[in-house]
Amino acid sequence: MKQDDAVASARRPLRWLAIASMAGSLGMVAFIFLSLVLPGTGTRSAQVEPFGIVAYTLVFLSFPTVGGLIALRRPLHAIGWLFLIVGASMAMAIFSTEYMWRALDVGWPLPFVSFVAWCGNWTFLVGASVALTLVPLLFPDGRWLGRGWRLVGWAAALTITVGAVAQSLPAGPISGSGGRIDNPIAAPPALTDLLGTIASLAFPVVAILGLLSIASLFVRFRRADRVERAQLKWFLSAVSAFLGMLAFAFFFQVDGRQVDQLFLVAVAFLATIPIATGVAILRYRLFDIDRIISRTIGWLAVTGILGAVFAGGVLFAQAVLEPVTGGSTIGVAAATLVAAALFAPVRSRVQRTVDRRFNRARYDAERTAAGFAARLRDDVDLARVVGDLSGTAQQTLAPASMSVWIKGGPAR
Repeated sequence: MKQDDAVASARRPLRWLAIASMAGSLGMVAFIFLSLVLPGTGTRSAQVEPFGIVAYTLVFLSFPTVGGLIALRRPLHAIGWLFLIVGASMAMAIFSTEYMWRALDVGWPLPFVSFVAWCGNWTFLVGASVALTLVPLLFPDGRWLGRGWRLVGWAAALTITVGAVAQSLPAGPISGSGGRIDNPIAAPPALTDLLGTIASLAFPVVAILGLLSIASLFVRFRRADRVERAQLKWFLSAVSAFLGMLAFAFFFQVDGRQVDQLFLVAVAFLATIPIATGVAILRYRLFDIDRIISRTIGWLAVTGILGAVFAGGVLFAQAVLEPVTGGSTIGVAAATLVAAALFAPVRSRVQRTVDRRFNRARYDAERTAAGFAARLRDDVDLARVVGDLSGTAQQTLAPASMSVWIKGGPAR
């Protein structure tokens, strides 16, 4: 009993620290949002469109919120604290820019402008590096996968620390201040070149360690049990969705130019990573991930097939009918009708195929239930029906206990 009280008293300060960290991050996000929408007397060099505000706000809110919830529910879990660090670092990087702009250009009497500008000069490196290296290494249980992976983690922590220190100490004006704010915590000018070299080398080292960290997820997946595999599926699905949207935004072009809105959509997809992580760690509807994956792949496949049918139908109809009709309206209408008629059968067949591969448990359960329904139509023996019902329920639902109530008779 005394040991439980000691553990509870040790966790209480951690919970208060989590609340303070989450509140600080959300406060900075609120300041950023208000600064972007409130009018100012200065001239902003770059305007942010409304959808961009929404996308970045989702990212800045998701990391500290999910990190705070995990830290409150499980104060000793490392992922919650890492997400709080990522959220605070990313928010500080943007908060410092808005803070400087309001103080220097608009004229707001804000305190500690030099210190805030100094913090924003190196915090983004910390947040991005932690998210790329330490989070994958410690997901989902907050422990190292093995001794070798522990060395990767310590190398990442050392690289992040050295890189952040090197980026925070060069003498001279702070980046983004327009030469109006000098570094308040600067090393001697003779070390500026050396610090710049160290800071520039930190990025490729973090990238290499990040690739190793992501590789650890696949090693962990091979060794994991059923629960941990479901947790890893949540995380990897969110990461894959973000990287896929980012690649699509990078390669998709209109008139030789990339579409900025697609990059903003990719930024919004980044918010799915902490959300999926929170679901995985707190285990809320954990095993729904197989259904989500199968439905997503199914809809993507159906969209691709029907898109190809529509495009092929339009080209074929135009080639055949345009010399007769002199227009493409009939071809487009015919292709649309064909794609609409094929939607239901294509979706049903594709979804069954995808479920067989990515949602096998549900696929087997549906086949078992369908087989029971077919047998029930021809069976008249009550004892055999009850036994068949019990076996089907055990295979599909795996209940802890079950009973069958028959009207006019005792429960079985």
